[in-house]
Amino acid sequence: MPIKYPTEFKVKAIRRYEKGESIKELCKELNISQSTLYHWRKQYCSIQTDTRTYTPAEFDAISRRLRKVEHELEVIRLSGYIARIPL
Repeated sequence: MPIKYPTEFKVKAIRRYEKGESIKELCKELNISQSTLYHWRKQYCSIQTDTRTYTPAEFDAISRRLRKVEHELEVIRLSGYIARIPL
């Protein structure tokens, strides 16, 4: 049966990883598998920009929205509609 770790424990492990500790050493010290830590990294690692810090969920949502908008723009370009609009 899988072990349930508290969210605080997971976040602390990821913060240590973000500060430069290796995954191999963290896993050995915390007695967890590397795949578990990689999974936590995907869930809790933050993405830094100049103006804001994004959670992985926020970043994924933004990425999905960007792909959708790019697809919509490509459909509009292929339709030739933009070329017929006087500017």
